[in-house]
Amino acid sequence: IADPGGLVTIGPGGTLTLGPGAAGTSIDLSAATQDLTIQSGLTLKPAVGQLWNIAAGRTLTLENGLFTRGTGSTLNIQGAGSVVTTNILNDPISGLIGTWATIGTGTTARFAMVGGSNTIVAYTGGTAAGTAAAVTDTTGLINYDVAAIGAIGAGASFHTLRYTGATGTISGNFTGNGILNSGTGALTFSGNIAIGNSRELVLTNGDSSSARDLLFSGIISDSSSGVAGLTKAGLGAITLSGANT
Repeated sequence: IADPGGLVTIGPGGTLTLGPGAAGTSIDLSAATQDLTIQSGLTLKPAVGQLWNIAAGRTLTLENGLFTRGTGSTLNIQGAGSVVTTNILNDPISGLIGTWATIGTGTTARFAMVGGSNTIVAYTGGTAAGTAAAVTDTTGLINYDVAAIGAIGAGASFHTLRYTGATGTISGNFTGNGILNSGTGALTFSGNIAIGNSRELVLTNGDSSSARDLLFSGIISDSSSGVAGLTKAGLGAITLSGANT
């Protein structure tokens, strides 16, 4: 959307399926002078990384139609504008939209949630961990913000881990559903990883800077609840060197 004569609305009926878009941007309001409302169904195309860029003062509204996340698709929202939605919901257990949805880029990247006034915002309710040693949850439910490397607690099983520290290695085996590197350095995991009960491990480093590469030297294995998959999100590099199962 650039400079139309007024508000742009895609009306109800039918389903709009979004692919990667030009230069990887699926919804681009970065230079828009008007808002966009989508009332139809909206599907994120399977195995496609979505970028929605909303300029300051602009609003993308999603309402009425059914929202569907295609298998393996991911979403990153950028820009100072707003995304208001009545058809994207938080997971009632984790409080996140999903491990596949983030907002911001670089060191500002966070998992996304639907907040007040139905606006998608950064999730700030993570459990602070000064080092990886403070990651001790065994329920698979906690979302951690980890500030520094170290050895993860024995038997750790968490929902997500967002890393905000410098280059280094986190050791130890664990079970998890999502990892986001929004730190200042490349992050290595040397232990073995079992995918959690979501049966999908989403690995995100949202920009193309090698400063936030993710490297895994241990074995990544299926969930205890069944066959699982791995989803890569973002433009950064991810290196897998273990004998993954």
